[in-house]
Amino acid sequence: MRKKVLFLIILIGLVSASSCVPACSSTDIICQLENIPLQTICILKQDAVSVVSSPAVYGLNNIYDFIITNPPLSGVESVYNDVLFAVESFFIIVLLVSALRLILSGILNAFERAKAKEDVKKVFFNMFLVWVSFDVYNLVTQLSNAFSAFLAPSAQEWSGVIFPVFMNPVSFLILFIAMISLIAALLFAVIRWVLVYVGLFLFPLSLALSAFPVTESFGRFFLDIIIINFVVQIVNALFMRIIVNLISTANFSGILVATGSLVLMILITLSLYLTAVFDAVSGNSWLRRF
Repeated sequence: MRKKVLFLIILIGLVSASSCVPACSSTDIICQLENIPLQTICILKQDAVSVVSSPAVYGLNNIYDFIITNPPLSGVESVYNDVLFAVESFFIIVLLVSALRLILSGILNAFERAKAKEDVKKVFFNMFLVWVSFDVYNLVTQLSNAFSAFLAPSAQEWSGVIFPVFMNPVSFLILFIAMISLIAALLFAVIRWVLVYVGLFLFPLSLALSAFPVTESFGRFFLDIIIINFVVQIVNALFMRIIVNLISTANFSGILVATGSLVLMILITLSLYLTAVFDAVSGNSWLRRF
C-alpha cells in the first residue's frame, strides 16, 4: 500500500511539472489526480514528437535537397571528353562544308553569299561554345544550386513543419495525398537528375547540330530539354519554399493549401516537360514562347 501511495505521489509530481495542461495548485490533490490521464497522454505525445522529429527533419532535408538540387558532374568529366572529341570531329565536317559553300558563293547570288558567311560565323561561334561547354554547363548547375540553397529551409524551419503534422490530428486526413504527391515529386526528381547528366552530353551536341541547317531543329530540341530541366528546378525550389512556410502556420488550412501546392507543383512540372516534347514534335521551339 505504501509503494502504491509513493508511486502516486511521484506520478503527481511528474505531471505537475509538465506544461501540457494548466497546472493545479500544489495543495489541490483532487485536481492533480484528475489531470493525470491527460498529462500522461500529453507527455507521451511530446516525447513521441521529439523522438520522431530528429530523423524526420534529417529525412525531409535530404528529400528536399534531392528534389531541388543538381547532381555533381565531376565524376563524368572523362566520359564527356570522349563525347567532346566526337562532337569536334563533327564540327570539322560542318566547317569544311560551310567553307566550301563560302568558296562557291562567288557564283551564287548576293543572298546566298551572305547566308554562307553567316553560316561560317555561326560554326566558329558554336565551336568556341563547345570547347567551353563543360565549364558553362557546370556553372549553370552551380548557379541553380545556389539559388535553391538560398531558398532552402533551416533545421528550425523543418522542425516547424514536423510539429504541426504530429500535433494536429486533422492533418492526417490529407497526409495520404501529400505522400502520393511527394513520391511523384521524387520520381520527377529522378528524371531531372538523369536529364542533368544527359544534358551535359547533349549540350555540345545541340550546339553542333544547330550549326548545320539540316539538323538545326534537332539542336533546338536538345537545347530546349536542357533549359526546361533547369526551369523545373527553379519552379520546384520556389514551390517547396512556399509549402514549408504554409505548413509552418500550424493550422489545418495551411497544411491543406501546402498539400494543394505540392500537387500543383507536380502538375506544372509535368506540363513543362510535356510542352517541351510536344513543341519538339511539332517542329517548334519552347524558347520561342518567350
